[in-house]
Amino acid sequence: FLRGADRPRRRFVAAVVAYALQTASRDAVEAATPALLAGVSLHLDSSRPDDRVDAMLVGEAFARATGQDLKFDGLTDEARSAAHQGWDWCERGGGADTAEEETTASGAPHDDEETNGQRDEKHKKKTKRADHPAKKKKEADPFDDVVLSGSESDEEDPPQSAGDAESESSDTTPDYEPYDLADDGLDLCAAPPPAYLRDLLKLLKTGRDDEDARDKQRIALDAAEALIRRRPADLADVAVELARNLLHLPNHFELAGFAQKTQRALNALAAARPVEVVSTYLVRDFFDRENTIAKREEVLRAMVAAARELAGYAVPPLTPSGSSDDASTGKKTHLLALDDDPTQRTTRRAATARELLEAPGRTRRWGYRRAAVAPTAPNRFGDVAARHFFFPLLREFVAGKDGRRLLKFSNFPTMLTCRVLDALAVFVDCAAPTPAGPPLAAHLLAYSWHFATADDPALRTAAFVATLTALSSVPDVVDLVLSGGNAGLGLPAYRELKAVADRAADHDPDPSVRALAAVVSRTVPSRELLW
Repeated sequence: FLRGADRPRRRFVAAVVAYALQTASRDAVEAATPALLAGVSLHLDSSRPDDRVDAMLVGEAFARATGQDLKFDGLTDEARSAAHQGWDWCERGGGADTAEEETTASGAPHDDEETNGQRDEKHKKKTKRADHPAKKKKEADPFDDVVLSGSESDEEDPPQSAGDAESESSDTTPDYEPYDLADDGLDLCAAPPPAYLRDLLKLLKTGRDDEDARDKQRIALDAAEALIRRRPADLADVAVELARNLLHLPNHFELAGFAQKTQRALNALAAARPVEVVSTYLVRDFFDRENTIAKREEVLRAMVAAARELAGYAVPPLTPSGSSDDASTGKKTHLLALDDDPTQRTTRRAATARELLEAPGRTRRWGYRRAAVAPTAPNRFGDVAARHFFFPLLREFVAGKDGRRLLKFSNFPTMLTCRVLDALAVFVDCAAPTPAGPPLAAHLLAYSWHFATADDPALRTAAFVATLTALSSVPDVVDLVLSGGNAGLGLPAYRELKAVADRAADHDPDPSVRALAAVVSRTVPSRELLW
């Protein structure tokens, strides 16, 4: 319309819209708000000054119709007066040229201004009478020329209609914030934000020869996590393919926050579809011989984040500076996500377990609860912990052909073992309140205890962290070790566990190992406390 219509027609449409805003009800104005804002924005972006003036006047009329006060700084009094005269002649059927000729010949504004002023003065006198039933009229505004054009008689105003009364009664409503008429710039983007995961995949697969490849990849990564968490209809169909593309997406364009955004999107995908994404793809991709140690850590990190989210832990917010494990920072986040002191959380669990063991009679106290229990999120990890997280990873890493080949030919076998122990400890910690907790804790203790006397201090640290997690998360495992009922499970004997822990707490050269071993020794009490 802006490109094809001539100036008189565009001015006539603006005058009609302004007239409609003066007479329409509040509900009608609110219903037409999207179209009005779009039209005003397009006219404001026009290169023609007259169209921009019309847009400003219509915008001010819309603001008054919604009970707001809006004045454009770029709208001068001369431009406002010229626009009003042109609008008045549009209402009579004339054109802009005729209005300009009459204004030039007479050298004075249109007589409607004087007529409107006399009418307003007369109406003010009329409202002062006590027996007059009409309501107070709104103050005159610059668009009265359009509303009152063609009615120059001095007769009294007709009674108000129901729509006018409803429109005027809206003046008593509270003021609202003005609408933001700024352009969001979506029409200038290389592609709109994806609404479905298939659209997201299409943007991620854009080739480097595409001139908009960088913008499309940035748009896809910015929308990936939020779109996955909305669980669109095609999530189950493209979950595995999307996980593969997110994990192996190269950062050709050096996008800011690339590592964090891809990792968070992969975490959300693993939590949304754990069966397909974790057990079907991520565990197998972890043992792929073509993967680097960094890709294997990304896989474990996604599995750990999914386990925590399914267990009810809050998802950490997106940090603007990038991920803490980003290559640009040079830092690595521990998979367990513990506090600054790695023994802090496990120490609290160990203290709780010991209190239960040392309680007289070990009986539960029933009675009045003084404080209300805080609501907790449901633990959905217990249903998938054993079958899709813990045992697929542990079985293939310990006894599988790919796991043995990985440890044999890898340049970082100790690091891989530590990362796997950390991930298994997180799985046990997240599944502890569920029925899957005790068997997982028993298997973790049986596997991790083999590394308690390893030569590498990092491996000993990971072994004692996993051991302490198994003992403190599920107190039933402590009972199993103390009672000696560990036949066939491969659990360490009580004397062996106590002796190794005491010796490491006193003589280990690594301070972290000494601290963890001391907590393990305190977690398993002496037999005299039970008998």
